[in-house]
Amino acid sequence: MNRKRLLVVITINFEPYKVWQKFNERYDEWKADPQRSSRCRDYQNRNALLFEIDDSERTLLVVEQRENLHTVLKNLQNLNNYDIYIATHRALEKNETDFLNSYTVELTLFSHQPGNPVYDALISRDETDGLAVNLNSTNFDKVIKAIKKKLLIRISILKHRIAHLFLPIDIDLQGLMETNFKQEYWDEVAEAWKGGKALDMLRQARELLYGQGEADSVAKVVEDAKAAATDDRKKE
Repeated sequence: MNRKRLLVVITINFEPYKVWQKFNERYDEWKADPQRSSRCRDYQNRNALLFEIDDSERTLLVVEQRENLHTVLKNLQNLNNYDIYIATHRALEKNETDFLNSYTVELTLFSHQPGNPVYDALISRDETDGLAVNLNSTNFDKVIKAIKKKLLIRISILKHRIAHLFLPIDIDLQGLMETNFKQEYWDEVAEAWKGGKALDMLRQARELLYGQGEADSVAKVVEDAKAAATDDRKKE
């Protein structure tokens, strides 16, 4: 007998990202459908939505904001019967994950950006497919498959964070080019970057590349990839 699977998606209610909005639309559709209304319910005034997908082996829980996760999961029965997969937009704090240690859990971060494997499985670029659009077992399995690609997702997250970090420099360079590098704009840019702002940006970039404490980094992803490859060779 296959173990049941609980997929938890922790997202945020922010219009451009659409994921939370789309799942709310699905919830309204299910509640209005007599054949599916009994297979969905909400928690904490719709801060979390639960869907039983197609059969009793697939359950989806969509949570708005990570702080709601523990409270909502305490309402679910027999969690030990589930393999739990969690995709979260923001890293969970230690006190938010300690209670999960006794369960079978796979957890990964995802960004609300096209190209991220989990995000693409949740909603396609043209918003015509993905689990948040078509709530079915096929798309449910696609999200879990994406969660298992942890190394690719971690690289995608780090790439997004590095690009976002250097966005102000890119904007200033665009402005300089558009003004044909006029002295007045040079002066504005120089004034804006006074006070060690650039040095702090470089420090953050080094941390994303080489690591600092428990934070994820490109270097840690490389080391984990090497370790995984070594384990695979040992199994051959």
